[in-house]
Amino acid sequence: MKEPVIVFEHQNGVGILIFSGKLMSDKLKEEANEYIQANIQKGTKKFIVDLSLISLLNSAGLNTLIRIFTNTRNKGGQMIFVNNNNEVVNQLLTISKLNNIFEIYNAIEEAINQLNAQEA
Repeated sequence: MKEPVIVFEHQNGVGILIFSGKLMSDKLKEEANEYIQANIQKGTKKFIVDLSLISLLNSAGLNTLIRIFTNTRNKGGQMIFVNNNNEVVNQLLTISKLNNIFEIYNAIEEAINQLNAQEA
């Protein structure tokens, strides 16, 4: 079983969380929330979660996404998602209706442009 991994990047004033592997537990929730909290304290309020490299996702993984999304919004931040036609993710987001709650784009650059346009 491929363990889930999270990579953190920063581009154009936006914190980026890139998830990969099998997101089937809340194992990465604390790590993601710590990254978000630290960046909000430094003044970064815009975040992107890239789901394009997720190979498997279940309800526990969805719970992790919901929790970090809620945590970010509660702290005054913005979070949008990137999913480059990953069917595993698309199906679960559609079934759970989270595709109506999460703002989802096809590429990180597109998401960064959207976040920065909302500021203008």
